[in-house]
Amino acid sequence: MNLTDHDLKQINELSLSNLTHEQLMGFTLRLLSDLKETREQLKKKSDRTNKRSSLNSNKLPINHNGRYFNNDKECRNYLEYLKSKFEEYLSRNLSSRTVNKQVAIVGLLIDFLCFDCNLKKMDNITVGMANSYFRKWYLSKVGNATESELKTAVKKFFLFLNDEIGVRNEKVLNSFIRK
Repeated sequence: MNLTDHDLKQINELSLSNLTHEQLMGFTLRLLSDLKETREQLKKKSDRTNKRSSLNSNKLPINHNGRYFNNDKECRNYLEYLKSKFEEYLSRNLSSRTVNKQVAIVGLLIDFLCFDCNLKKMDNITVGMANSYFRKWYLSKVGNATESELKTAVKKFFLFLNDEIGVRNEKVLNSFIRK
């Protein structure tokens, strides 16, 4: 962007009428460049939103209702669906970089729960599985995030499940409360 918010606030009819022809042309070109860049950013954001909503509108909601998963595939499909809803939720207020980082961490949490923990029921997720065991596993396998980033992503995911989806794991939620 060429013009700051402060620059734009300073512009009015009087300030424009005091500019020379060359100054006015230079200002107009900067303004045009900013307008094009802003439109491109809005178009990209709109395209991402439309792509996400069209992908999710084709999926049927999965209702687990505390039942046992019949197999790893059923577990993974359910958690992947929740992850996609989590991504939509995060996208409302966070930058795409932050969303991608947290969703990637949750994706690996899903791998850990499905494959390493052989999760059969959402209620079976323990505090250790969601916290220390996962962090140790993640740092040994991937290691591209800090413990703080891991804690934040996992905490946001479980709070999202509780607040937005209605999937409550009391043990894990209580582990996030500072004592």
